[in-house]
Amino acid sequence: MKLDRTYKILYVEDSLQLAELCAASLGIHGYEVDIAANCAEGTKHFSTKIYDLILLDYNLPDGDGLELAKKFLTSAPDIPIVFITAQGSETIAAQALGLGVSDYIIKSGKDVYTEILPRIVAKTIANAEAKLETKRLQQEVKSNEANLQAFLDALKDRAVLIENDGTILAANDALSSIFGVSLDQVVGKNIYDYDNPKSAERRKQKAQEIIETGKPIINLDFLSSLSDSYVEVSGYPVIGEDGKPARVAFLSKDVTERVEMQNSIREKEQRATDFAELGADRFFETDENFNFVYFSPPVKNLNMKSDVFIGKKLWDFVDPNKMPNGLRSLKEHFEKHQEVHDITYNAIQARSKHAHLRISAKPMFDDEEIFVGYRGIVKDETGEIELKDRAESVERQFFETLENSEMGLALWGPDERLVTYNSRYIEFNSIMSELIEIGVSYEEFSKGRLTVRPAIKSTMSHEDWLADRLEKFRSRSSSREFGRGDQSFEMKTQRFADGSTMMYLSDVTLKNQYEANLRQTQKMEAVGQMTGGIAHDFNNILAALHGNLSLMEDDPTDIDKLKVRLDRAKKTAMRGADLTKRLLAFSRKQNLEPVSTDVHGLVSEIMSMMKRTLGESVTIDLQTISDLKPAMVDTNQLENAILNLVINARDAMPGGGAVQISTFNHVQTDDLIGLYDDLEPGNYVAISVKDTGHGISDNILDKVFEPFFTTKEFGQGSGLGLSMVHGFIKQTGGGVKIESEVGEGTVVSLLLPMSKQEHSTVSKVESEQVKQSGKGETVMVIEDDVEVREIMVSALENSGYAVIDGGNGAKAIDIANSTRSNIDLLLTDVMLPNGNRGPILARQIGSEIKDLKVLLMTGYAQENLLSSDEYGHGYPLIQKPFEIRELISTIQGIIHP
Repeated sequence: MKLDRTYKILYVEDSLQLAELCAASLGIHGYEVDIAANCAEGTKHFSTKIYDLILLDYNLPDGDGLELAKKFLTSAPDIPIVFITAQGSETIAAQALGLGVSDYIIKSGKDVYTEILPRIVAKTIANAEAKLETKRLQQEVKSNEANLQAFLDALKDRAVLIENDGTILAANDALSSIFGVSLDQVVGKNIYDYDNPKSAERRKQKAQEIIETGKPIINLDFLSSLSDSYVEVSGYPVIGEDGKPARVAFLSKDVTERVEMQNSIREKEQRATDFAELGADRFFETDENFNFVYFSPPVKNLNMKSDVFIGKKLWDFVDPNKMPNGLRSLKEHFEKHQEVHDITYNAIQARSKHAHLRISAKPMFDDEEIFVGYRGIVKDETGEIELKDRAESVERQFFETLENSEMGLALWGPDERLVTYNSRYIEFNSIMSELIEIGVSYEEFSKGRLTVRPAIKSTMSHEDWLADRLEKFRSRSSSREFGRGDQSFEMKTQRFADGSTMMYLSDVTLKNQYEANLRQTQKMEAVGQMTGGIAHDFNNILAALHGNLSLMEDDPTDIDKLKVRLDRAKKTAMRGADLTKRLLAFSRKQNLEPVSTDVHGLVSEIMSMMKRTLGESVTIDLQTISDLKPAMVDTNQLENAILNLVINARDAMPGGGAVQISTFNHVQTDDLIGLYDDLEPGNYVAISVKDTGHGISDNILDKVFEPFFTTKEFGQGSGLGLSMVHGFIKQTGGGVKIESEVGEGTVVSLLLPMSKQEHSTVSKVESEQVKQSGKGETVMVIEDDVEVREIMVSALENSGYAVIDGGNGAKAIDIANSTRSNIDLLLTDVMLPNGNRGPILARQIGSEIKDLKVLLMTGYAQENLLSSDEYGHGYPLIQKPFEIRELISTIQGIIHP
């Protein structure tokens, strides 16, 4: 291969014979080879001469060929290096190539120097020159781009070069600045993305026209949607490699100032015309004799056309002997050729119609200072004066109404400064009267209140109180009630569209007293209803108890009858317990034990019981869905609630009918809030009980959940049934909806919180109480009710316990101290006489008796006690009334866990 120039090669090789062979072989091909026997000589040659290629041996007398290659590449990365070595190691080859060495040759024979090496040298030098040329071209392109960018940036006009599809190839800062981004963020983007669709389509059409015709478009004026400015755009075709237009260059010159000036001139001309024709002011011009030569359209209240004035003087239209003073003054000024400023007079026309006119005029003189006439303005102030009179009248009426109002009123302007107020406002704010003055800002007034009424500071910090007041004041409307001494006031604010605020201050002391009296009356009425209902139900329970006990007393020998009557007495007692539970559920203070429950399974279990309850004349059907989710609910209370609804359905169908129970999933959304007793959005499980009964009229539908409300005959119900259901469902976190139509029936739907657990409990399975007995353990009993205490003492003794009667707790500590070594468990009521509390006694006795077990008893709602620090402390609690077996089982479980 013939070389176009002599290439210089440095060969670092400790074998002189091989080095000379290499030099001779490469010399044949026109290469000039310098030989270095070691690293030192190679470094010296490298530092004094520029080479096109370096050949390196791996093993050198004074160093490593790899280290020397690294040194050369660091100094001159563009000079290619080829390794020639007898080391045929892949590791060495990988290291060399990893450093940037161009090639790696193994000394495997003489032909390496005569055939392989010249070929590799030629290829390596060619590749190196190609890389250098590419690098040079890249630098040239970069330089050209920089020159192009410098040229574009030097232009004051906006410049952009785009592809046919709108892609920005180059632009200047003048263009990118209107986009609000830097230049490098513009290049590569589509210019049409920065414009609205209508303008973008127009630009696309113009760009396409330039490319198709190859002709520029000069001076295209339009409103730029990019910067809300007027631009004069010129587009030029840019020739591509095929000699055809391929791109478009746009130059945009901002001509906003020129266009706005032209528009301003046109606007001023039009304005002058409009003012002359449409304005309230009328323009006129006279000659030197004061006769009108021009008069713009007529003064409305004069009922005269403009041509009537031409050729006449203004005072020609009045009786000289009755000329108004203002018009007479105008005539005198005209005759003296003086300027006229705001001379007014009242022109009286036909039917005694008045026109209030104001005239200003300026004399005109020619170049020789000779008077040639007047130019002036006639302003018709009739409407303004009449409007002013009406406004003053309305203002007087407004302030009279304001002053006579029973409320304290204050108007604050859009700038939040006091505009006006009435005396009642001062009266209601007498303690702060010195702060109330026209022009004071609401913020200053509020800050002043803190100095006049420092007690405000005690509720919150100065800054927080002030911020709260300003926020309420600036809201669309606000209302709050507050007291001062023995008076109560209601403050309301109303913000108007213009930003002003009216403040209404009312004395509501008497109103609040009336409302309090009404609430007390309603409360007493409710208490009376409640007392009567509870007394009625408890009297029935007591009558049943007393009757069964009397029968047992009269005939104590008949064991079979005795057992029956005893069972009846126990059931009657449980009716009393159930009544208290209903009361607790109504007050939402019953202790619930929610579990993940299969609602459909629970209803299925009690279907047979409900069928017996309904009787043969009423059919019952249960429907559900395949993917019904479990609910989180107390199963016992849910059973009671469903039974309650079914019994109500039965009572609504005295002649028979049908009951349908449905279970389904329900998703509560924001738009359904209010339909289910203000239920929070979320996932729920629903149970609906539908009957075909007589229905409920609209006038009582809203009352059915009220306690003690019932439509049944006296003695047929307490009115607590639905209120108990409502209380239980709300306490559970669900909702209730009732729908009814007279003659059609009623549907009551219960919504229960959906359980997050996958598995559910069908229903609470009642386990048989295992009969357990004590083994001589000692139990101290504290109970303030003597009869209850005696029953428990007897029951515990009968069950094998040693019992210490602790009385009502008054001497419990002394009794315990005397026998403390023998007490295994303390059984105490929570609420004791004289302010004593069972948990407190338990702690006191427990401090003396190690490992004392405690069981609390209560007839109150457990939820109240368990949430109280005074009564809780982790002690187990049993709810009254309870079965003796349940008590014994609980005690055994505590003593022997």
